[in-house]
Amino acid sequence: MPRISKKGVIRDRFEEKGFVRVENVFQESELDQLIAEIDDILEKFGKSDKSREETLKRLARESGVKEKGRYAEMTKLHEITGLLRHLVPLHALETKIQNVCDVIYPEYDLCFTALTDILIGFPEDDRFHAWHQEFSSMGEVEILNFWYPVLQDATPKNGAMKILEGSHRNGLHPWERESHHPEYGHPVDNRIPKNIDDLIDEHPLVRGDVKRGDVIVFHSNLVHKSGPIANNSPRMTGIMKMGPVRDDLPSELSEILETRPQRD
Repeated sequence: MPRISKKGVIRDRFEEKGFVRVENVFQESELDQLIAEIDDILEKFGKSDKSREETLKRLARESGVKEKGRYAEMTKLHEITGLLRHLVPLHALETKIQNVCDVIYPEYDLCFTALTDILIGFPEDDRFHAWHQEFSSMGEVEILNFWYPVLQDATPKNGAMKILEGSHRNGLHPWERESHHPEYGHPVDNRIPKNIDDLIDEHPLVRGDVKRGDVIVFHSNLVHKSGPIANNSPRMTGIMKMGPVRDDLPSELSEILETRPQRD
């Protein structure tokens, strides 16, 4: 397991900016193994000799949501993402993330994984492009949020995250709900800070470019959003939520995380 250098620098940057990029957390071979198993799943949904991108777009077109109140019937993409989150290579990455959690929270003896997931984003799908804080949906400030690209480096062309640097220091902002019911996957409730225009003026806007193998870790109060995908190709990113083991950890946390759609 690789040793994480500059631990003090990582902690200081995280506390000051609300996020930090940690380099070389994963090896290329580990992500390649994950992609190989993702492709095995796509084969079952008709990938055949077509490219991964073509298959995902076709499945998206065939996955029209049938409304049932605020929720929807399972779509093919929803079914695929459910299979992806159980892949062994995906959970093998948790040990590497554990190292990062130990660096951010050295005062705790143990960190636990609250959520591991893979998100699929599409150029036509703008439901994720709203500013938000993880804490508004999650209700637990000490859970760290990890974001990393799976297929390729995260750049402005494929939807790199946008961040309001230092916005975590303001705590949780009053928010207003903006609901989306797109044709892809789950309906989404965006919880946008009511004072978002002021926050944009007050904090530097930083683009979360991340190289493949690197991880960006951010505070639950950090105001952020996903950038639009400009290269017309579906995006796959890994999401992990991990936090310290505490006696006062809310018992309903796992239920909250399970029922809240992930956006980033």
